[in-house]
Amino acid sequence: MLPPPEMPTTWAFEKRHLVQEITPPSSVSEEHQLPSPPSTGGKLSCQAKAVLAQFKQRYAGESADEDPWKEYQLDAGDYDEIERRLQLDENLLAFVENKIRYDYNAETYRLAIRMPTSVHELFIGYVERSIDRQLSAISNGSSKEAFFAQQVHTTRSSTVKFRNRTTPSGRQSSCQPDAAFWYKGAQDPGVVLEISYSQHPKDIEGIAHDYIHNSSSNIKAVIGLDINYGKDSTPEATLSLWRPQVVGEGNDCKLLVAQEMKDEAFRDKEGKATNHPGFSLRLSDFASRKWTKDVMNSNVQIGISAAQLCQFLNDAEDFSRAETASSDEDFPTYGKRDRRTRTPPEEITASDEERITESEERAAKRVAHDDPEYKGSSQSEARYGGTASSKRPKRATRGNPEYIED
Repeated sequence: MLPPPEMPTTWAFEKRHLVQEITPPSSVSEEHQLPSPPSTGGKLSCQAKAVLAQFKQRYAGESADEDPWKEYQLDAGDYDEIERRLQLDENLLAFVENKIRYDYNAETYRLAIRMPTSVHELFIGYVERSIDRQLSAISNGSSKEAFFAQQVHTTRSSTVKFRNRTTPSGRQSSCQPDAAFWYKGAQDPGVVLEISYSQHPKDIEGIAHDYIHNSSSNIKAVIGLDINYGKDSTPEATLSLWRPQVVGEGNDCKLLVAQEMKDEAFRDKEGKATNHPGFSLRLSDFASRKWTKDVMNSNVQIGISAAQLCQFLNDAEDFSRAETASSDEDFPTYGKRDRRTRTPPEEITASDEERITESEERAAKRVAHDDPEYKGSSQSEARYGGTASSKRPKRATRGNPEYIED
């Protein structure tokens, strides 16, 4: 069984791989839960309230066995209000950013929430690492292919914003791929990897069309892997592949989405690898035309066979089961343990008490003035050293924080 894949969490040109924890926290004590934020006039539809409730339940570990893919039809303004409320709860915001992926269509106000399972994360990690290693092998040397491969980097937990699909309100549609390969300096990734679930066989196809159309074909390949998630599902797992296709010329040219592979099994119903050749990518798939002129006619290809995909999925499932199974390993018994002495917590001084008291008084005045129905918690205000209107990070894009002050 392969070791669990290294899972990059940010776009790092040095290709640093950081290990992510996959299992969400099992519980969140009442002491650490923030109260509902005071109303600022923003109203939420029932669906938007369900989205926030879903985030909180996931954070508390209360929805681990639920469908990992949920869709919500929001109203105009709901998405902005959801983001505003998340920014008021720093712990929940961090969890949503790191553990949950969601796609938003700014034209239809449709939000899809995806909560990756451990098998999901491990499997996509194996596939991602295999492609990355092949790129690394190609990058050795001084050829045009080597120089191109050196500029391609894998990303995880990134957000693809579609600039040409901005609504009158200024909100952009966006997707968060399971994994993507991005050429340094490009505005869009070239290759996108997505895991789909048997309960939603058409969702991944819709996302593939969004990626290709909304990026104006800058995204060259979308790979969909259906791992048949669920207790009642069969071991069968399938592969799909979409690419852009342009027909016509000049003003009559039309952008289409061609599905080169459709639900082609790489693992059969008995759990065995099929004879399918798997998928193959050209170097020119990894970036838009602006960056691929030197490798457009290159014969160098990167691919993963059905046998390899099957092995990756088997290893991911085995590793996930080992995590949750009761262990029969023998643990040595030690009479004594030389434990590290922990630094005692800092004592609260008189000046600290005065500052906390002042913060609580300001919070009480704000609540009484703005929203008499809001019931705050002095503990939560003390933890943050201020009221809910204190400086909080507001991000224009993920990983690019801007700070504002009310």
